Amino acid sequence: MEQPIPLENTQFMMRLPCMTNRAADLNLEDVESISVLKGGAATALYGVRGANGVIMIKTKKGVGGKTIFNVSMTTSFDEVNKFPETQKKYTQGYLGNYDPNSFWPTWGPSVEDAQAIDPSHPDTLFNNFENAYGNGNSTNMHFSASGGGEKASFYTSFSRLQQDGVVPFTDYKRTGAKISGDVKISEKIKIFGSLDYINSGGNRTDARLFNTRLVYWAPRVDVNNFEFTEGALAGTMRGYRNDGARGNNPIYGNKTNKFVDNVNRFIGNIGFNYSPIKGMDINYRFGMDYFNDSRTATAPAPTGIEGENIFEDNRLGYIEETRINSQDLTSNLMISYSTDLNEDLNLTVRAGLDVFQRQYDRVSTRGEELEVWDFLHLSNAANITTSQFYSKTRVVGLYGELGLSYKDYLFLTITNRNDWASTLPKENQSFNYPSVSLGYLFSENFDLPDWISYGKFRGSWAQIGKDPQIAYLTSDVYGANANFFPVGEVTGWTRPSNKADLNLTSELTTEIEFGTELKFFENRLGLDLTWYKSNAVDQIVRVPISYTAGYDAFTTNAGEIENTGVEIILNAKPVKTDNFSWDVNVNFSTNKNRVVSIKEGIESIFLGSDFGYAGSSASQILYANYAYGNILGTSYRRYYENPADEDPLVLDRDRPLLIGDDGFPIIDRSQKILGNSIPDWMMNIGNRINYKNFSLAFNFDIRQGFEKFNSLNNFLAAFGAADYTANREETVVFEGFTADGSPNNREVYLGQGIGPDSVNYGAGFYRNVYRAATENSVEDASWVRLQNLSLTYNMPSKILEKIHIANASITLTGTNLWLSTDFRGFDPEVSVGQGNSDGFAGRGANPGLRSYSMSLRLTF
Repeated sequence: MEQPIPLENTQFMMRLPCMTNRAADLNLEDVESISVLKGGAATALYGVRGANGVIMIKTKKGVGGKTIFNVSMTTSFDEVNKFPETQKKYTQGYLGNYDPNSFWPTWGPSVEDAQAIDPSHPDTLFNNFENAYGNGNSTNMHFSASGGGEKASFYTSFSRLQQDGVVPFTDYKRTGAKISGDVKISEKIKIFGSLDYINSGGNRTDARLFNTRLVYWAPRVDVNNFEFTEGALAGTMRGYRNDGARGNNPIYGNKTNKFVDNVNRFIGNIGFNYSPIKGMDINYRFGMDYFNDSRTATAPAPTGIEGENIFEDNRLGYIEETRINSQDLTSNLMISYSTDLNEDLNLTVRAGLDVFQRQYDRVSTRGEELEVWDFLHLSNAANITTSQFYSKTRVVGLYGELGLSYKDYLFLTITNRNDWASTLPKENQSFNYPSVSLGYLFSENFDLPDWISYGKFRGSWAQIGKDPQIAYLTSDVYGANANFFPVGEVTGWTRPSNKADLNLTSELTTEIEFGTELKFFENRLGLDLTWYKSNAVDQIVRVPISYTAGYDAFTTNAGEIENTGVEIILNAKPVKTDNFSWDVNVNFSTNKNRVVSIKEGIESIFLGSDFGYAGSSASQILYANYAYGNILGTSYRRYYENPADEDPLVLDRDRPLLIGDDGFPIIDRSQKILGNSIPDWMMNIGNRINYKNFSLAFNFDIRQGFEKFNSLNNFLAAFGAADYTANREETVVFEGFTADGSPNNREVYLGQGIGPDSVNYGAGFYRNVYRAATENSVEDASWVRLQNLSLTYNMPSKILEKIHIANASITLTGTNLWLSTDFRGFDPEVSVGQGNSDGFAGRGANPGLRSYSMSLRLTF
C-alpha cells in the first residue's frame, strides 16, 4: 500500500459560476491508470479526505532500458448537443400587437401579420440559442520521454492545450511540464520525486446571464448582429429594438466585458523507501500542491458617443482584480511489515503518521467609475473597495492496519485511524474510526466444477470521520467589513453572517457491505454483486436562521442520513478468436436514501435554490423521514373530496386539478415536494471489439427516475418563447374539478388581452398562471445516451520498422453523439452549480457538448 499525495480539485467561484475545477489541470496523457475506491473499508485509512470516496490517479513513471519517446496530438471539434425548443410563429410585441420597439420579444402577432405591417420583418424568426452558440475546437499536443538503467529511471513530459469555446469570445489554454524520477542508492534505499508545473486560464463567461439575455432577445433580430459597423456608433452595441438603440446583446457583452484568469500551479513530492530487513518497508513522502490564481474582471465605461447603447452591467465601468494563493502540504510516514507466521498464515502490519495542512489567501480589489472609458486599470477608477480572506487548517492523523491471510483463501483486514482537526473545537478535535473486512476466496478452498473459474465472498464494517471543510466555524469573531464603511477614518467592524457552534463535532459515517465476485468459463463471464448500507450522523450543515438572531445561518451537526444500495457489475467476453474479440462490461447501481433525523429545534435544512418568475423558485430542502434530493416549489392545487386527505408536503400529481371560478388552475403557494434529483437507477454498458489492428469501443450511459428544475423553461414560458406557447390563440377547458366537486366545463382563452369571448385575459395564461407553478418546470431528467464511440487503428509493425517507429495509432472519437431525454432544456447532465444541491439544470447550466476528435500517437 502506498499513501497518495492529495490534490486540490475545488472550484473557487468568486462572483462568476464558470470557473474551472482544478482537476482539469492534470493532463490525461501523463496518467497511467485511474481507479475508484468505494466503500468505507477501502477508504478508511485515507482519513477525512477519503470520506466521500477516493479517486486514485497513478501517473506514468520511467522504466529501465532504452529511452522511449512518445508524441501525441489530438484535434477536436465541439458543438452543443441539445438546445431548448422555441416557437417560430409569434414575434415581437405585447398583447398580440406588433411593436419592433417593445421590450417583449415574442408576445406580439404572428410573423405573417407582422410582415403585413412591417415589410422589413424577416420571413422566419431567428433561433438565437442556436445562433449564439457556435462551434468550438481544441488542440492538445503532448510529448514525453522515459527511460533509465538499473540504478535510476526518469519520466518527463510537455503538453499544450488550446481551446476555443462554443460561447463567443471564450477560450481556455493549458501548458504543462512534468519531470519525475527515482534513484536506487543501495539495495535497501531508493529516493524518488516529481514536479509538475501547469499554467492555465482563459476568457470566461457567466452562463446564467448569457442564457437569460438570450431569452430576452427578440428572435426578430439575429443575435449575431451585435454591434454597429458604420457611422459614429461603429463598434458600439446594437440592440434588438429602437433600430438597435435599445436592448442588451449577450454576445457584445462577451466581447467587451472580460473575465480572465491565469493560474500557475506547482505539484511536487519527494520521498524515500527504506527496507532495513526482509519484509519491512519504511516509506516517507512530502508533497506540495500550490497554485496562484490571478483573475481580472473588466467592463469599459460609456464612450461618450451620442446615442450609444450601454451594456446593462457596465454602468460607469469597473475593474476587479482578485489574487488567490492556495497551498496544500502533505507529510506521510508509513512503516509496513509482512511475514509468514507459518506455512499457512501470513501477517501484514502497517502504521503511519499523516499531516495535512491547507492555507488559502484571497485578496480582491474593485474599482468603479472609470475616468478614461477604455483604460482598464485600478488607477483609473474613482471608487475603490478591497476585501481579503485568509484561512489555515491542519489535520494530523495516526493510522494502523493489521492483515491476516490464511492459505491464500481467507483474508482479514483491521484498520484504525485517529485524526486531530484544527477546524473543530479543542475538546472535539480528536476523533477515531476503525474498520474490519473479511474476504473468503472459496474457489481456492473447494473443488468446484470446471465452469466456475473464481469465487469470492466479502463483507466489511467501517467507520469514516470527517471534519468541517471550512475554517473558523467554532467561534464568533469580528471583521472590518461592515457595509457602508469606512466613514471618514472610522472603520466599521461587524460579526460574520454565520453563527458559530462551540460544540461542533466531526461527522461519522458507519457502513456495512456484503458482496460476492464470481467468474465462469475460464473468466469469460464475471459477476460482481455488492449490497451496502451507510448511516452518516452528525452531518455538518449550514442551517438558515432568523435574522432576529443577528445572523443568517448556523453551521452545526444537524442530522443523520441513511443510504442503502446495490451495485452489479457484469463482465463478459462473448467472442474470442485469434483475430477477433468482443468484451462487454455492464455496471448497474441503485441507491435509496432517507433523512433519518434532524437536530432538535431545526425543522428543515435548506440546501439551495434556483430562481423562477412569479414566486416559482425551486428549492432543495431536507426534512426528517423524507429522501435526500427532494425539489420543492409551488404547484397547481389538487382536488380532494376530503381536504384532510391531502399531504401537506408532497404533491400527488395523479390527483385532478382544482379549477378556479375563472376557469384556470389555482396556484398552491405552499412549498411541496415536486420531484427528486437522485436517479432511481443508473447503468453503463461498455463494449470493446478488436479485429486485427482495429479496435472499436462504445458505451451507453443510462440514468432513470429523477427530476431537475429547468429555470430556462420558466423564463421561456414567461416571455412566450417556449414551443408549447404557440397554442396561445386556442380556447380550452382545463380538465379538473371546481371547489364544489363539479367537473370543470368553462372554456378559457390561453392568449393575452381580449379573447374570443370578449373577456380580458390580461397577460395571458403562460404569464399569469403557468410560470407561477414550479411543477411545470420540474421535469423528468432521465436519459439514455451514446456517451462515447471510438475507432482505433494500430499501424502494422512491419511498416513502422522501416521508418524506425515502435508504435503508431490513429483514433477517431465521438462523445455524446446521441441523447434521448424528455428534458426540455440543455443536456440535463450539466447542473447549475456544485455542492449538495444538484437539482437545478436551467439558465445557469452550460450546455452539454457533442465532440468529434482525431488523435495520432507515435512511439519511438
